[in-house]
Amino acid sequence: MGVIRKFNEEYGQFSNYAYTVIKGKILNELKHQHKYDIRTEPFDSFILEIKDPFSMHEEAFAIDNILTYTEGLTLNQQRWLIQTYLENKTVTEIAEIYQVTAAAVKSWRKSALNKLRKQLICPL
Repeated sequence: MGVIRKFNEEYGQFSNYAYTVIKGKILNELKHQHKYDIRTEPFDSFILEIKDPFSMHEEAFAIDNILTYTEGLTLNQQRWLIQTYLENKTVTEIAEIYQVTAAAVKSWRKSALNKLRKQLICPL
């Protein structure tokens, strides 16, 4: 019923309008389902296995590696880097953690990436 109320004859035929609206709703549902599927993957038996000492050292090295990139970044830029790459948080989740807007976190990301690119091109 809502589709019919929003339809305006001045913009074309109802069939074209209905097709576009229904296609959009289906694509949105598929997108939401995909996000849900990604976030609710069942545990793999490999994840539950105890790691050997070598892989534990590999992981620590990766963390140390990430932390070396935080040098020269502001506190907020460091927060974005760590939360994104070590904690696998989204922009929205980071914004909730630090009680700021998603736009603020995106600003941290943009400026951090600019600094990191400069560091990689011209290391100090």
